[in-house]
Amino acid sequence: MFTSNLTKEKCGFCQKNVNIGQRFLECHKCQCIIHKNCYKNSEFSLINFNFYCKSCSKSENLTYNPFKDLCSSNEEFFKDCENDKFYSEDWSEAIGSLQAASSILEKCSYYKFKSVCQHSPVNSDFKTLFYNIDGNKTNFDTFLSELNSQKTEFSIIALAETNTKAENCDLYPISGYSHFYGNKLPGKSKGSGVCLYVHNSLNAMINEQLSTTTKNLETLYVTVNQGEIKLNIGVLYRSPNGDPDKFDEEYSLIMSKFSKKEKSTDCDSALIPLLPFDG
Repeated sequence: MFTSNLTKEKCGFCQKNVNIGQRFLECHKCQCIIHKNCYKNSEFSLINFNFYCKSCSKSENLTYNPFKDLCSSNEEFFKDCENDKFYSEDWSEAIGSLQAASSILEKCSYYKFKSVCQHSPVNSDFKTLFYNIDGNKTNFDTFLSELNSQKTEFSIIALAETNTKAENCDLYPISGYSHFYGNKLPGKSKGSGVCLYVHNSLNAMINEQLSTTTKNLETLYVTVNQGEIKLNIGVLYRSPNGDPDKFDEEYSLIMSKFSKKEKSTDCDSALIPLLPFDG
């Protein structure tokens, strides 16, 4: 955290005094300090919104968890933010949700990119992109222009909220890709429709068993053959107007349809592909 010094201490980086009133950073674990201006050249690290010195950062769990400190703030945090209204008016309900999310993230493990690639059924050149396009009719040309300006060539491009019927998919081609469009929710003009663009170097076909369109969940899966491995790749979208409990039920049902020999990767609103898994 950034703070002002009221006593004379030495900066752990430049070894000069940290004078009264000077802004400094403090290690969240051992409380050693450095000048704020020394941060860029120091070996301090920012982990989960807290600063750590080089020694302490080695022993700190690198799992991403932005909710941990919020949960420890409890009621005072929500009282200070009453005017923001980004949470439920019942703060106890909000803190319960944050604690549940924090608990899940605390159980996650940290992996470096090279380690992830070693456990992936496809090579490290396999890249996916997710984008909530908020309507093909108004935003597809802009998205295509931005995509063409990128140096990265994606294996899979997933879009949500296309607001496009499956029969109109040919109106929105991407050069070098085959496209697969799910059915838009009937009677809904906005906030519906998912699609996948699969690079022409891959052999893919729609997996009808895993694809669905309801007011709670929209999914579209394709099966890609990678040698002896069949990889199910999907895009999923949960409407904010849907029932969260029904969403969980419907998605769990889809997950139960995977055989233990199959692999699955989802592209969702987290903007990153989930790791392949068994079953």
